[in-house]
Amino acid sequence: MARYRWEPDAGVSGRYRDTRTGRFVSPVVVRRELDAYIDASDDAARALAGMLRRHEISLADAEILFRREIKRVHLNSVALARGGWANLTPADYGLAGQRIRYNYGKAKAMFLQIAEGKQRLDGTLDQRMSLYTSAGRNTFYRSKHAQFKAGGPTHVRSIRHARDSCLECVSLDRKVFAINDPTYKMPGQRLCLTRCRCSEEYLRLGDEGDYLVLEAA
Repeated sequence: MARYRWEPDAGVSGRYRDTRTGRFVSPVVVRRELDAYIDASDDAARALAGMLRRHEISLADAEILFRREIKRVHLNSVALARGGWANLTPADYGLAGQRIRYNYGKAKAMFLQIAEGKQRLDGTLDQRMSLYTSAGRNTFYRSKHAQFKAGGPTHVRSIRHARDSCLECVSLDRKVFAINDPTYKMPGQRLCLTRCRCSEEYLRLGDEGDYLVLEAA
């Protein structure tokens, strides 16, 4: 995203501006950058699973490398939501750290199952390992929500994109929820887990009961 400049006071939690055109960067472009990075991380996770399958790496070394990939994906997801590494605050690192520690614990259990023979070294391992790197999408949205400015959005709406969405994504599509409503699940928290390709719209409730779309992500 080198051609983009971050403007922290724009939008609901900051926006990128294209330095060539002077226009704000479409949320579609930002999400495409996120998906491209996470897809590359998914490939790295699958490659690591392949190395284990071919006995090219020890289980201990694989776990170390996998932990590094988990750390990278969550830190980079927060950095994308916050306009780059230079803008990260202690709160941003705290959010990323919480997500990293949670996934470290889940990954440790997975590697223990591999050692015990409960997790086979087949395609199911490829799929399972890619879930950890895909979790960066949920971290991105958590970071967006955490940075909403005062007077910003009051509501959120889920937007479905993938035709193979899970039942929860289908059910939530286009429905409006108040910010921090505990019944609302962000992308990455639903039945399809971290494979979720839904996006969000951020709304403000008007005086006449209508919703103004402030931004999408």
